[in-house]
Parts: sequence; structure tokens; C-alpha cells
Amino acid sequence: MKLTRRRFGVLVASGAVATTGCIDGNGEENGDDNGVGNGDDDNDENNDENGNDEPTTTEFRGHELPPLPARDRHVWYHDRGDASVYLEPSDETVEPPQDVEFTLRNESDDEVGINPYDWDVYKLYDGAWKLVKPRETPEPWEMVPPGESRSQTLEVSTDADEGDIALGDGIYGFYFGTRDYAAAFEVVDTELVVEPTDAVTRTERDGNVVTVYTTYYDEIEDHQTPGTLVVRRGDAVDAPAEPPEPIGFPRILLEQAANEEVLRNTLPYFEDGVDEVRLKIPTTHRGNLGVLLSGGVSGTTRYFVYEGEEHSVELVEEDDD
Repeated sequence: MKLTRRRFGVLVASGAVATTGCIDGNGEENGDDNGVGNGDDDNDENNDENGNDEPTTTEFRGHELPPLPARDRHVWYHDRGDASVYLEPSDETVEPPQDVEFTLRNESDDEVGINPYDWDVYKLYDGAWKLVKPRETPEPWEMVPPGESRSQTLEVSTDADEGDIALGDGIYGFYFGTRDYAAAFEVVDTELVVEPTDAVTRTERDGNVVTVYTTYYDEIEDHQTPGTLVVRRGDAVDAPAEPPEPIGFPRILLEQAANEEVLRNTLPYFEDGVDEVRLKIPTTHRGNLGVLLSGGVSGTTRYFVYEGEEHSVELVEEDDD
């Protein structure tokens, strides 16, 4: 069996996720430890100094957050003022495992259009938002009449196999149905661990290389092509002479790795002395790397930083020649 390289769109297509907001550029988060800017501590008040009623209190009042990607501005629940349409979370402090309900309330005189299957979770890191778990979203559209609401429950856990998403400590942003309205919440008291999925059937180690086999590979179908996702780290990374385009080495967060199957089935095997992990999968099981790694492209290889170390990833197709 011979290995031949081939350019795969999911690895080299941009898949860019725009980020806006303040980035200090030194790897440190702005504001407090979670990247929230400092503000007035008036979270326990229901009225402002002029006696105007606020609908409810919010733990994030007085904090400035950058808008979520793809919007220059939107209505944050904690900073909604007298907005008649807003997204209300059932909790703003979350201790997984915990369900959080987000309710889009339309108290205006007009209908509000939404896609009820469209929602995403972002983590605030280094002053900007990073998408935690890319989702394929159908495109139905429905209208929320005046005086009505629509809700989405998010099952937050520390295990991606239990619930909708695995999250560690930090500040998160969420939208539901439309990016015009968003809500923030903080996850606390977690110990998030990146662990292989049940799809892993066996592993083999040969010196500094670990090969990981999956059920998808062992039970490959006739119309599928076997492939190997090759991930290298540290000194084994053959970095290009010029920084990879378009943004050098993007960073993979622990939360992103904990929710992305191909990363769960490779990164945990980088134990002492291992600098290359080969994941055996059909070439159709490439995951969401093209979205998570919205830069760091050089030829057929992508580059990223994870837990302070440089990594490279390339999908290699296996030909029976």
C-alpha cells in the first residue's frame, strides 16, 4: 500500500471565522482572568440612578464584551437597555453538568425572523471570541410573533459524549436563531479533559509514532477511501520558511479539542516520547478542522498551536497500488 498526498478542501479551505473586538496580542486576556473588561459593580440593582426599571438583574451588567463574529454589534442580554427583543439565559453562572435555557423574547410590535436550528457557542479568549463547536445548520425560517418567544436548551457538560457541548472554565457567548441577539454566561468549577471517543478500536506504537485505528476505518465501506490523518508536534513539525497563511499558527483551545472528534482521537496520544500520531479514518471523516483552523495553511498542511506547542496536520489518502 502506497501513501499519496492530495489536497483536501476541508483542510485547506479557509473556513474562516471572523473575530472582532480587542486583542492585546501578547497571549493574555484583557480585563479579568476570563477576558471580561472591568465595569461598574451594579449587578445587584434593579433600578439605575434615575429610577428607571430594568427587566431583571444580570451578572454581566457594566462589563463590555466584543460582538460575536459576523456582527459589528448586536443586543447583549446584559446590556439590552430598553430593547424590546432580547435573548435571555436561565442562568449566567453554569456549573456542569447543567442545562441552560436561552429564550428569545419578542416584546416588540413586529415579527422577528429566526432559524430555530441555528445556534453556536463561542469562548472569550485573548479579547476575542473563538468558535467552540462548529455545527451544520439546516435553513428553515420562522417568524416569532409579537408577545411570543422561542427557546433552546443547551446541555453543558465536561464530556462531549454527554450533553450538547463540553466546556471548561471561562466566559462564553451564545446566539440562538439570529445573530442580532446574544447572551453571555460563565462556566465555573470544571475540570475539562480531552479524551478519545468510543470509535477508537486499538492503538499501535512504533518508536515515536502512535497509530490509532477507528471503527470507521475497520468497517470502511466500498464507496469510501481509506486515509491517514497525520498530526505532528514540536520538533517533528516541518514548518514552512515563511509563516503559514493567512494568520500564522492559529490556537486550538482545550474546549475546541474536547468537542472535535479527530482532535480527541489524536491529541491525547502525544505522551512522552511521541511526536507523531496517525489516525486511521475514511477520507470523508475529516471533521471540522477547516473551520477551527481558519488559518495556518501551507500547501496541503495546516499548522496550529495547542497547549503551547506547534502542531501540523495533513490528511494522506491511501492508494492500493
